[in-house]
Amino acid sequence: MSGQAHERVNEVLSSWKEIASYLNRGVRTVQRWESMLGMPVHRPAKKSRSAVLAFRSELEQWLKNDTVAGEVNRSATRDDPPPPRITLSDLQRSVERCESLRSEMRINLREFNQALQQYGDTVRSLRFSSPRPRRQAAV
Repeated sequence: MSGQAHERVNEVLSSWKEIASYLNRGVRTVQRWESMLGMPVHRPAKKSRSAVLAFRSELEQWLKNDTVAGEVNRSATRDDPPPPRITLSDLQRSVERCESLRSEMRINLREFNQALQQYGDTVRSLRFSSPRPRRQAAV
């Protein structure tokens, strides 16, 4: 085998175990990095649960990304998975939902205050309009 061909073969990591070993992490950790942080892993069968392979050069480049490096370092220091990534459209939908809920809350508060006012008016009208019961004299 030529030196260049041997180098290409050594660059390919052909299982989760090899990838994890290369990165000095556990298999579950590197699987989590792939799903949540976009670690570059290839699936020759193009199926989500098929065999994987990764190239050392792509992993090194991915690790050099400042955002990724920060997430990797944080997730390596704790057992819980990193929070899911939030896209701009997710954030926009959340803001729109908050605005909608705020609007609904204002309407509900206004209706509640009206109902409370009506209740108070009814209680006052009943208190002053009905005759007071007479007390019977003590025998």
